[in-house]
Amino acid sequence: MSTIFGEAGSVKFGAGVVAEIKNFKLNQSAAMLDAHVMGSGGWDKKKTGLKNWSVDLECLYDPSDATGQLSVRVGDEIAAVEMYPEGDTTGLEFFSGAGIVETVDYTVAHDGLIEYTMKIMGNGALTPADVA
Repeated sequence: MSTIFGEAGSVKFGAGVVAEIKNFKLNQSAAMLDAHVMGSGGWDKKKTGLKNWSVDLECLYDPSDATGQLSVRVGDEIAAVEMYPEGDTTGLEFFSGAGIVETVDYTVAHDGLIEYTMKIMGNGALTPADVA
């Protein structure tokens, strides 16, 4: 069994790398449509409906990150969101698509670093590819 260390992962908005990422979670799902009809022998049947994706980013807040954290606000459309689970070395898989910023949160504690979280909802297809 092979495992992969996530330390080299990154997220880009266009050419800008988002700074200080602690982790990100790429979610993909498909709606399940009820295709059950009478006479099916009592078994439920499903068909795949619309697919969607989103990515949740958790970062340490970086007020100098003009091409990442500070480049987008809630409601902004991002033409190119690229997620690199293993890093952006040639041959490794990454995912890309357009997205819309759904939420941005700042967590401020008296005894810790300011955290910045963002949720981006996919706006169209999520495309897997290999880094060229």
